Amino acid sequence: MSKSIRKVLCWFGLHQWRQSRELKVVDLFPPPWLKYDRPTRYCIRCQKKEHWLPGYGGSEIGCWCPGDI
Repeated sequence: MSKSIRKVLCWFGLHQWRQSRELKVVDLFPPPWLKYDRPTRYCIRCQKKEHWLPGYGGSEIGCWCPGDI
């Protein structure tokens, strides 16, 4: 696949993610006393990096947040 096609796919949000580990139930609401290892992921096409942010008390159970890991 050419480099320009890969850029267009990522631009449309069709990333090809590699995760550090699968999400588990503890990732939804990790207890404060637990040493929490936050899952991360990156796109192998455009190198975009994201980390998991648990949803404490909101309507979401968590989300992937862009930014440095």
